[in-house]
Parts: sequence; structure tokens; C-alpha cells
Amino acid sequence: MCDILKTVLPTILGGFIAGIVGVSIARWQRNRDARNEFLIEISVVRGSIPKEQSYWNFYVNSLDVIRKAVFRALPFLNKSKTSEIISVWRSYQEITQDNLDDHNEIDAYRMAVAGDNKPVPEKPSDVLKSYYTRMSEIVK
Repeated sequence: MCDILKTVLPTILGGFIAGIVGVSIARWQRNRDARNEFLIEISVVRGSIPKEQSYWNFYVNSLDVIRKAVFRALPFLNKSKTSEIISVWRSYQEITQDNLDDHNEIDAYRMAVAGDNKPVPEKPSDVLKSYYTRMSEIVK
């Protein structure tokens, strides 16, 4: 009986340890894949920002993609990062058409060059980029 225990116990213990390690690595891999998938989606949307016009249309068309990416990543984030990204997502949803007016891009450039110390509106492309950057930094 003692001989059987000496041969079986190490095998069972080794299998148990291998199982724990396997589950841990699988979970780590799954979390990493979720983060990478999110970062890829955000990168693709960020790279698709138009150069000079149609910022509002771009924003409206990208809402669903960003929503899916955010909520797909949530289960893999800790509580503080989850609340941060939800906060940024809600703020992103509140962007108005005035914030993304195509004329702001041109006006911001003109006002910056004029140097007359008037408040320069944020360029629509910069508004969008700042949200994508904040989301990416949270998930990294």
C-alpha cells in the first residue's frame, strides 16, 4: 500500500500543479488577447479619422465599433480600470456636433497662426484622438 502511495501521490500532485499552471496561463492569455483586440480596434478607428471633413459622420459611424470594443474588454479589466473606461465611454457618447464641426479644424489653425490670444477651439481630429488615446492608456 505504501509503495502505491509513493508512486501515485507524486503523479496526482504533479497533475494538480500542471492543471493550476495551465488554467493560470490560459486566463492570462485570454486577458492579454482581450486587451490586444481592444487596442487593435481603437487603433483602426483612430487611423480612420478623416483628414479634413466629415468628423461628425465619422463619429456617428464609429460609435458602434467603439461601444463593442469597450464592452468586450470590460470583463478582463480590474474594477478601477472598468470604472475609468466607462467614464471615458460616457463622456465620448456626449460629444456634440458642435465639438466636431468641420470648420473648427480650419478655424483652430487660423486662430493659432493669427496669434491674437483668442481661445482656440480644439480641432475635431484632436478631440477624437484624445478619447482614443485615453481609452488605450486605460486598457494597456
